[in-house]
Amino acid sequence: MLLMAQQLMASRAGLASGAGDGVLGFVTGAIGIPINGAIADAVGLQNSLMSHVILVVVTIVVAWFPSQ
Repeated sequence: MLLMAQQLMASRAGLASGAGDGVLGFVTGAIGIPINGAIADAVGLQNSLMSHVILVVVTIVVAWFPSQ
């Protein structure tokens, strides 16, 4: 996504990088924090944070396979 943004805005690649990373980070936090809080309310904070390990493992498995 970042590379595509830089290619589309070749004369302002730095702006494209900052906007892309900023938006991605903001959206991830805005969605992830309430979900993590809901899980923590249901099963406890330690178990909620341990669920991040599962998410990382799933992400690695998905990234391992090339897209078609």
